[in-house]
Amino acid sequence: MKTLRQTVALVLLWGLSALALAEKETHTVPVGAHLLIEAAEPITTQNKAAGDRFQAVLKANLMDGDTVVIPAGTTVYGTVLVAKRGRIAKKAELELTLTEFLLDGNLIPIKTTILTGEGPKSGAGRKVLGAAAIGALADGHDGAETGAKVGAGLALLAGGKHAGVQAGSLLDFNLEAALTL
Repeated sequence: MKTLRQTVALVLLWGLSALALAEKETHTVPVGAHLLIEAAEPITTQNKAAGDRFQAVLKANLMDGDTVVIPAGTTVYGTVLVAKRGRIAKKAELELTLTEFLLDGNLIPIKTTILTGEGPKSGAGRKVLGAAAIGALADGHDGAETGAKVGAGLALLAGGKHAGVQAGSLLDFNLEAALTL
């Protein structure tokens, strides 16, 4: 009798586990999806080197149709690919990419476009980072507010030797590989 109960219990647990797996839906964010992030820290050629990690916050939901796959407010990590200070004959350069989301305590790897910016060879100036068009990224929910903030936030600040983005700057990346969760 005890063995029968154990067998029935195991069969029920297996059945419930199979049902739970069958009910779990997967969602995919397609290649090319916009990732609007806000830099949580300054990212400059003065305070970062190639290979350094930086932290940011996702500012707009990543969607699969009407389903939120990654919610706004999620922590995002990236890597500085190039951070070169300007010299007399060379411009300051900064290249950034996003590498991971921190979702429910788990790091989710991602592959995104690379944002590239240059500062002037000398003197002070501003140059917009090579980002995708901002007007296309707003998904209609809070596009007006987002659009107003992005104009100044995407500027690559350059002052002679150093280039970078300030904490609070909004940057737009695109997924280069679909993200399925």
